[in-house]
Amino acid sequence: MLASRGQAPASAGWMCLYRRVRGHRLVSLALLALAIGCGATASRPPKVAAVTTTLIDRAHTAERAREYLRARELYERAITTAPDRESRRVATQQLAAALIFWGQYRDAATTLERLTELSPRDPRPWHNLGLVRYRLGDVAGAEHALGRAISLAPADPRPRVALAALYANQHRNPAAIREYRALLALPHLPDRLRDAAQRAILLLAEPPPP
Repeated sequence: MLASRGQAPASAGWMCLYRRVRGHRLVSLALLALAIGCGATASRPPKVAAVTTTLIDRAHTAERAREYLRARELYERAITTAPDRESRRVATQQLAAALIFWGQYRDAATTLERLTELSPRDPRPWHNLGLVRYRLGDVAGAEHALGRAISLAPADPRPRVALAALYANQHRNPAAIREYRALLALPHLPDRLRDAAQRAILLLAEPPPP
């Protein structure tokens, strides 16, 4: 499920970022970063039109009743009838979150791409798009999206964690180590995340077995 509806993809999106290194299970740190909620920034609640809010609420009700087709129809109606850009952005974010939760990753990627167009300076849809693209096997697209998220929020550890995990999973150990070291340079990094990054660097620096 998404944390703060629309902020972070489902655990299945993170689980594919595991890999084995010389008999050790190297957690990508993405799960850890997600669990401790590091890097989250407070923001003003968006001003959403009443008509959009009503449709989103009805979509949530349909979801809880497991009426997923009906929920999607309501989310899409909320997008198409939104009277302003911010309401359309929030409705699109809600649909993307639902699609990820339902495991409909291709549609989620398309929706997140629309969301990056509506809010190009927001790192969150770029971060989520990177994870969804990785889930779909689009490594280059994932790398681009995560890199964009890092450029927009250089102090947020989450996209850097995910990019380091992507590199590790692709056996691009020097690139992964570079990202983990950049992660360690961030201010106010939680101790658990710092310790895990240091362990990851040690494991990735080990020579491959003969």
